[in-house]
Amino acid sequence: MYWITLHSFLSLSWDEWGSIILIVSAIFAGTHRMIKKLADKTLDPINTNLKILNSNFNEWNEWHNRADERLSHGDQHFMRHDLKLQAHEHELEDHENRIRELEGEEHKHE
Repeated sequence: MYWITLHSFLSLSWDEWGSIILIVSAIFAGTHRMIKKLADKTLDPINTNLKILNSNFNEWNEWHNRADERLSHGDQHFMRHDLKLQAHEHELEDHENRIRELEGEEHKHE
């Protein structure tokens, strides 16, 4: 007995092999299609929700970055005003000291 002859392979004719390959292919194709449909039905809603969540996180990150920029700009603006306020306070103290000196000189002249 030979493994391959002109009319058979492993004791089955080429027609039988063709039938076996066709049946196995149909089973695999049907199984693949069922698994794909099942995966689509179960995973598509999850995938959609994950895309929405990702989009929301991206929007939140953009908002947070803009808020950080505004806060940084506000801090710089506040620091400039604080320096101006300190300068005005120093000028006010200087004016008060001069007024006291003038009042002290007036009392000396009286």
